[in-house]
Amino acid sequence: MRSFDLPVVSIGRGAGADLRIADMRVSSLHGEIVFSAGAYKYRDLRSTNGSMVRRSKERIVVDGTNIPEVVLHDADEILLGDAANPVRLQVFIEPEQDHQDQLFKSTETVIASRAVASLPSLASSMDRKALSSLLSFVQDVSSLQNANEVIAKLAAFLLDNLSAAFQIVIVTPGQGGLDSGIDLELHVDKNGPGKSSNRRAAQELARLLKNAEKKRTSLLLEPGSLENKDFGSLICVPMFDLQTASNESRLLAGLFADSSSTSKFDRADLDLTSAACCHASSILANLRLVERLKEAEERLAARCEHLAGELERSTGGRDIVGKSPELEEVLKQARAVAPTGTTVLLMGETGTGKEILARRIHELSPRAGSIFAAVNCAAIPSGLLETELFGHLRGSFTGAVKDKKGMFEIAHNGTLFLDEIGELPMELQVKLLRVLQEGEVLPVGATSPRQVDVRLIAATNKDLAKEVEHGRFREDLFYRVSVFPITLPPLRQRPGDALLIAGYYLKKLEARHNRGPKKLSNASKKAISGYSWPGNIRELFNELERAYLMADREEIIDVHHFSQNLSENESRHAEDKPKSLKEILEVREREVIRKVLAEHNGNRTHAARVLGISRQALILKIAKLGI
Repeated sequence: MRSFDLPVVSIGRGAGADLRIADMRVSSLHGEIVFSAGAYKYRDLRSTNGSMVRRSKERIVVDGTNIPEVVLHDADEILLGDAANPVRLQVFIEPEQDHQDQLFKSTETVIASRAVASLPSLASSMDRKALSSLLSFVQDVSSLQNANEVIAKLAAFLLDNLSAAFQIVIVTPGQGGLDSGIDLELHVDKNGPGKSSNRRAAQELARLLKNAEKKRTSLLLEPGSLENKDFGSLICVPMFDLQTASNESRLLAGLFADSSSTSKFDRADLDLTSAACCHASSILANLRLVERLKEAEERLAARCEHLAGELERSTGGRDIVGKSPELEEVLKQARAVAPTGTTVLLMGETGTGKEILARRIHELSPRAGSIFAAVNCAAIPSGLLETELFGHLRGSFTGAVKDKKGMFEIAHNGTLFLDEIGELPMELQVKLLRVLQEGEVLPVGATSPRQVDVRLIAATNKDLAKEVEHGRFREDLFYRVSVFPITLPPLRQRPGDALLIAGYYLKKLEARHNRGPKKLSNASKKAISGYSWPGNIRELFNELERAYLMADREEIIDVHHFSQNLSENESRHAEDKPKSLKEILEVREREVIRKVLAEHNGNRTHAARVLGISRQALILKIAKLGI
């Protein structure tokens, strides 16, 4: 550290400045104070944001060109950097002292960045040794990258420099402010009494800190001045965080130094503590800002990764197509609930377009500018579903090589769509209920929850009320997710919509496969209109894509281009209606088996369980009925 026993003292952010100020709006070499011709002068060294000297109600701009310097008077303030929240250097000139001591005292007042509260005059109470130690602390703490290290450094500095025996307590507000609770961090005491670590005493300290916050000043209390007579002489310093969007200060923490009964603090101790805390709070504020930026960057990266996956999985058809009264009623309900934040439950058979409707609700909501994230609870193993929804911390389990944001955090301020919510394991239903009630998630391996603001849309093809009766779904969660239920009709109950949807998807397939436009033959249209579509819209799209590819370069898609399901159905309709009960039962049995197989993605074991027959019996029926 450079000595101040010089006729010139430089001020700036850079390492070469005699008085270093940790504020990004202060230039590396911002200005200097000189003693010349029996007077003190301030010079601006062509700084980026300029300087100003405030004298009573007068403000003198020092720009390094038009007004390169100004003579300083006692009680002047030198304002550096940001015009709205400048660094303030208070000038104190005592004529009876030599010029070097005067120069020293004119520059030692404010070490921290933008002043949170007017610090008292350090010159009147501190000697050079204390100020030299303070400047060393400023230089040391400015390079720290960890908040705990900053607090520890602050505590160590005060332990070494305050005169009385004492202990240090750091008080931080709870999530709801000082009234909702406080946390304590007790540092190594210097033969202190140790009275402040109990909860009752902590609450009294919190009230004192709240008073100091309101007055925006540090406090020095005499022994016995508080309700708790165990306290000795007490220093209370509020530490503020100025890094907010509105540029308004927010309480970051409070520092208490509690002396023993045999010694007490003086004004010099208060001044030294205030100056050190002011600079430490600036460093802590910057670290908090960096942490918030890192979290925002991680969230953005996670969202980009999610959107890339969504684009890769996209089938190219996300519009709601149809004119049937049944569909219009569904859309009417969707338009009514979309502008609200109400939780929606979409019910209906598989493939009826529940995710497409969920996206429409999101697009019509105030959250449309934020992300829409979708999770299929049935498609992810239960062991991985928890980290998919809530995230995990690095090292929380084998294979967790880095932190992972869960879908709730990725969808923060947006919408999360939980498909097949009826498949959610019971232990995860409890965690989901907590998210809906408290608005917070607890990642795997984390000890403290994280706040999220997510609009939930759930979907199921099960009867959740029956699942509750059978103990497979929590009753309290059922009432949480079924606030606004909407039932989507199956495609077979939407007369005329199947052909409209087919025409829409054909245009999407043309753009996707680049094989030219194709039209449906009359027989194909008849087959599409007459088929029951047990797999609903999803089955229709799959059939169209197969037919489009099978037609290759042909312009007309005919019945034989479709799968056996559709072509056989058309053949049956071309003949007379079944005349015998056996034929009628076979047709119905074929439709039921096809529907159940479609619902379970062709898994014969699951389909047989649902149908109440053995897997072998199902295989025989599939062969007999030509499915």
